[in-house]
Amino acid sequence: MKRFCFNQKGSVFILMAFTIPLLIAFSALAADVGYLYVQRSHLQNIADAAALAGAAKLGSGTSDAQALAETYLEINSSAADAGNVETFTFLEENNTKKIRVDITRPAPLLFMRYFGYDTIDLAVYAIAAYSGSAAGIFEHSIVSAGDGPFYLLGQWGSGSNTFNGPIHVNGQNFQFTSTGSGDFTSNKVDASIKIAAEYYPIHGLDTPANKNAFADNISFNADYIDISENNPVISNYIGNLKKNATELQAGAIGNNRSLSSLGEKVYIRGSFDQNGGVYYLAWEPFYSGSITIIADGSIKLGFNNINNISANTKIILCSLTGDIVINAYQDLKLSALAPKGTITVEGGGATIDGFLIGQSITLGNGGRTYQNSNWAGGGAPKVRLTE
Repeated sequence: MKRFCFNQKGSVFILMAFTIPLLIAFSALAADVGYLYVQRSHLQNIADAAALAGAAKLGSGTSDAQALAETYLEINSSAADAGNVETFTFLEENNTKKIRVDITRPAPLLFMRYFGYDTIDLAVYAIAAYSGSAAGIFEHSIVSAGDGPFYLLGQWGSGSNTFNGPIHVNGQNFQFTSTGSGDFTSNKVDASIKIAAEYYPIHGLDTPANKNAFADNISFNADYIDISENNPVISNYIGNLKKNATELQAGAIGNNRSLSSLGEKVYIRGSFDQNGGVYYLAWEPFYSGSITIIADGSIKLGFNNINNISANTKIILCSLTGDIVINAYQDLKLSALAPKGTITVEGGGATIDGFLIGQSITLGNGGRTYQNSNWAGGGAPKVRLTE
């Protein structure tokens, strides 16, 4: 009897009989879990892409958003996704529009079916938020960054301006204003007007015609735009303007200087004006070059003596510490930056294509179009996944 107690021949077969089925079951479970992980990741990617695509269209309405989300679902789906069930939910929190995309689907199991489990339901969702179109600083038509007045309708009330680029106003304690009192029915805004203030009384826009022209474009509580050299975007821009610029002393410029005689890029150590007034450039029958003018002080230029300016000509003006005055009645591809001063546009009846960025912006007689060709119709909307 004692001899049989120590006889363990064949016991390994008994052990294997119990463990092999368990090993097979755990192997099957591991294979199915890995398969389900891949399938769930696939569904999550589809949901993320659809939510982001839909969010980009929330500014146009929920119908357009859902249509584009459905398009992306179809693009990213395969034959295996035929059983997917998708639902769309639209949310709004703190003035932020969101879209939620839910996808559910029964996923077939590879090995666990032999243990009585044929499918398992997979469910994923993605939420994407839309925060409107965002223009870069230099994509704006106008940035009024200080506390001075911004004459949206023209300083003397003539109005009839057209704005084809974004406008941003940092002001908190002042208002859009016009010294005129007319019914400026010809004003037209094809871009956003974003105001940093929570409330900003708009004098001169209380006529029905102007309410229709402007009301839908104006939004409040916008982010503050810093146009000082503390902003690296501004400091880098100014640094690039100064590179390879020919330095001129203000007193050495002389009277009656033509634009073409200045060169492609000049850095004027002082002000480029006529004893504080407008410096009228000398008469030229045609100007085809491009020019950058940087000045430590103010820049006050009259372009009316140039008979014709090429459509390809680009003019950049940058006053580091002073004001900029632009006197012109012809079309100009002109951008102006006065991080510490005022930009005044005198004259009217033509197009200024570029940006006007200063502490205060004063528009002139009206009848002018302000646009920025670098603005791509509002920029790309800001969309992001929130969940």
